[in-house]
Amino acid sequence: LRVPTVHIKKKVGGGGNDEDLSPEERAKREADAAARVAGIENLLRDQAKKLEATKAAADLAEKKAEMANAAKIAAEKQKAAEAVMAKAVEKMKVVTDAAAPKDIVDIYVSTPIRVSVKAAEPAPTAAVTTAKE
Repeated sequence: LRVPTVHIKKKVGGGGNDEDLSPEERAKREADAAARVAGIENLLRDQAKKLEATKAAADLAEKKAEMANAAKIAAEKQKAAEAVMAKAVEKMKVVTDAAAPKDIVDIYVSTPIRVSVKAAEPAPTAAVTTAKE
């Protein structure tokens, strides 16, 4: 943290006559001037600290904005990936449905033949039947 220094120049000539002052009055004026300079330097230090704090807060806000933007982009990418996944699932369903076996068979032959088709046996049921003797 760099603290600026303040230099106060004495007026030369017309600002008052320091030679006419008593040593006590001169010491008092110098002490007052030194106190004013110290007060100004403290004020400048405080302002420099506030400036640093403001810069840190601005940097933090900028990082938060960058993170929010990155999160927004990631959410958009996720939505796009979900849309691609939904299209793939739909296409897979269409392909699966197209590949499913059908009950109807068309057979074309050039000579007459005899074809027999047996119905499938029904699946056994859970109910148990008992024979009466």
